[in-house]
Amino acid sequence: MKRMIALAAALALGPAVSAAAPTPTVPGAELSSRAARGMVDGCLALAESKGWKMNVVVMDRSGGLIAFGRADGAMAGMREMAMAKGRTAATTGWASETFGMIAWGKEGNAPTALSVTPGLLGIPGGLPIVSARQHLGGIGVSGSLPADDVACAKAGLAAAGL
Repeated sequence: MKRMIALAAALALGPAVSAAAPTPTVPGAELSSRAARGMVDGCLALAESKGWKMNVVVMDRSGGLIAFGRADGAMAGMREMAMAKGRTAATTGWASETFGMIAWGKEGNAPTALSVTPGLLGIPGGLPIVSARQHLGGIGVSGSLPADDVACAKAGLAAAGL
């Protein structure tokens, strides 16, 4: 609540103060299937170059699947992990890792009600998709180490110019 009040006050004071404040995102625009497919392809291209066997999903902001890709040899079970990471980023607007810190506490031992939210996952590999301050959805990646999953998700966003 204090952060919301501080943000509102900063935005009301004008450009000099609001430049330092975080930029809020607003829902509105739709993520195209072409852009979603480009994100999957961008992620899988990086994964192939690194030898990672990834599952990649792109979801709209309500958590609905738009695009899916699976590298040859990727574990089928990792698809569900990618879906949960993507759904988390899509529906909360937070990276899945951030959701995990909020849901479980910084040390991972102070669970909140968020920690039992069905279908959401608080481990690295899910990133929100934001363009021109509009929250469009989320990308979720699973199949390698957490840092690799995040790098792959970032490559997917970059492939779409985000």
